[in-house]
Amino acid sequence: MRRLSEGSELLERQKDEEGNTQASSRDSEAASESVSSNQDNSDFTSEECTDEHKIDAVAQQPCIEALQGELASFEKRYQHRVSKNSALEEDLKSLQQELQNMSNAARVEDDRLRLAIENQAEELGVKTVYIEELEREAKEHIQTYTNELRALEEEAARWKEAATAEAAAGAAVLEELEKRSKEIETLNERVLELERTGRRSEQ
Repeated sequence: MRRLSEGSELLERQKDEEGNTQASSRDSEAASESVSSNQDNSDFTSEECTDEHKIDAVAQQPCIEALQGELASFEKRYQHRVSKNSALEEDLKSLQQELQNMSNAARVEDDRLRLAIENQAEELGVKTVYIEELEREAKEHIQTYTNELRALEEEAARWKEAATAEAAAGAAVLEELEKRSKEIETLNERVLELERTGRRSEQ
């Protein structure tokens, strides 16, 4: 940005100096015309005028020399400004070349970044598909495990119910056995009592 600012300043200065150069050129042309006119007048007076006119021409000679000196000064300044403009043009070309190089480098970097973004987007797409596949498989496994767990819970409930029923049946059997045992004891007692009664009868 600093180089661009310098280039803009150089362009502005070049425009100003071109305007000054054109003004100097116009001044130089005017001075040349004046000198030429004075020289024509001098020639005219030297050839056709009277001695009085010749005296006037001699009196005007210092003015002509001053104009010629001013013209030479204008020409020198003009050449200096032309040289300076050439240097400014070289600087401007250098700035333009530098700007072109920067633009090319920026274009290359932009292409590189665009390619990197495209590669990352492609890689991200592949990874997204892979993650979605893993999620689908995980959901299937979870569903399978859930179904198996539900089946195991149902089977455990059936086993518990059967065990409870068997335990109840076992308790009933034990109760019946206990009841039968008591009946047997009662019968044994009666048998013994009958035996004792029979023995007494025999005596």
